[in-house]
Amino acid sequence: MTDDDNVFRDADTAARAEIAASQENRDQPVSLARQLTRLHQRGDLWPALKLAMEKVNTSDESIAAGTYLQRNRDALLQACEWRLGGFTNTPRVRISKEEMARHKLDHRSAYLLFMIDGQHTYEDLLQIAGVPELEGAYTFAWLHEAGIIENA
Repeated sequence: MTDDDNVFRDADTAARAEIAASQENRDQPVSLARQLTRLHQRGDLWPALKLAMEKVNTSDESIAAGTYLQRNRDALLQACEWRLGGFTNTPRVRISKEEMARHKLDHRSAYLLFMIDGQHTYEDLLQIAGVPELEGAYTFAWLHEAGIIENA
């Protein structure tokens, strides 16, 4: 075997090893912290916020989600405010009580939805509700995105 044959064989072996390693890495789940960082760096704050809020109460990923939410609180609040058209807008319920039952709301969503009276702004409701500001803002933005509430 010539030296050229050895070089090509070594390069082929290295290439196969790199391909195998990249396939193994592709099969491994990406950490939540890495997913959140990627979304945030791309400017996809709403998807990052939704993902973090879904995971914040799970036992194995709650620390990463909580850390992300805490570190990026102001930017995430702005993302919610943008979705709502501003916290100074006044929400109103858009659907009937029968339709609400079909949405299977969690306790936080139902509580905040119950507080909407058509008189108070999002900002007022966040102060009155006694829930953490980011959680409340996210919930209102989610309700708005789901078409359950709208701005009056």
